[in-house]
Amino acid sequence: MALARVKTWVKEKLFFSDLNAEFDNLLNNGIAIWSPALGDVDFNGMRIDLDDNNDTSIRAAADDIITFEMQGFDGIIFDGDVVSPVNGLTIKTAATGSYPSLTAHSGTDTDVGIEFVSIGSGNITFTGGTGAILVNAKEIVLDANLDTSITCDTDDRIDFRLQGVDLVLIDGSVANPVNGMIIATTATGVPATITAFGETPAGLNLVPSGAEQIYIDGGVLAGKCYNATNAFDSGSIAAGASRSEDETVTGVVLGDFVIVSPSIDIGDWALTGKVQSANTVTVTLHNTTLGAADLGAFTIYIRVLSLA
Repeated sequence: MALARVKTWVKEKLFFSDLNAEFDNLLNNGIAIWSPALGDVDFNGMRIDLDDNNDTSIRAAADDIITFEMQGFDGIIFDGDVVSPVNGLTIKTAATGSYPSLTAHSGTDTDVGIEFVSIGSGNITFTGGTGAILVNAKEIVLDANLDTSITCDTDDRIDFRLQGVDLVLIDGSVANPVNGMIIATTATGVPATITAFGETPAGLNLVPSGAEQIYIDGGVLAGKCYNATNAFDSGSIAAGASRSEDETVTGVVLGDFVIVSPSIDIGDWALTGKVQSANTVTVTLHNTTLGAADLGAFTIYIRVLSLA
């Protein structure tokens, strides 16, 4: 409460003791004279010293600028020296389990951002404990004209945007994912690698768009690869003759490339394959020796490379 008088005066004699008591009351309780303030307090640009050695203070030495000084250093400056300001900041405390916040606010603007500005080549660093930096499905812009960014506006998918185009999408939206990919740098003389990890084994699936193809260094790689394993019984084949069997390989079409391999050593004999029709591969065993022979039953492995 405000300072109270020592004595309520009436028409009477003024004694020195009473006068001294009133002055002592003022001198010893100066802060109580204006606390609580009964009106606006004008410091007129003067500083308010907060510690005993006068190097921690609050002042407004420049118009519309508040400076918090600590150990003689201007540690925090609130600069409101903009013409007709409408946007500001709210610094808010929080209860247990919640987060304090720094929030932009405005009296008129509907979209208000917060700008963090460093000096020269200085960095802006976010340092914390074991918690994360939550972007909350917003865009992190990386260049000056705002068209290169990292975004996660779709759940479980990261978009890398260059010149305004989503050029790289990392999609993790599959239910219960277990397989991933490692893009690794390597030492001098060793190729960089893209490696699948997760299940054992885990493959890599390269999928072109539409009817396009997959290229490596300008050369065409098979758009799709079909594999099959079938039993083959050669029976007796005369010298210079051959025996063929049709094998079902779902998905193949005329024009695809066929590679066949036997599970046994066939010596000088030849084993070839071709796509006979859609979903069918014809495997032919050629006896290139000078006499009839029977190689018996064995397994053939078929791989079909498609350009479709």
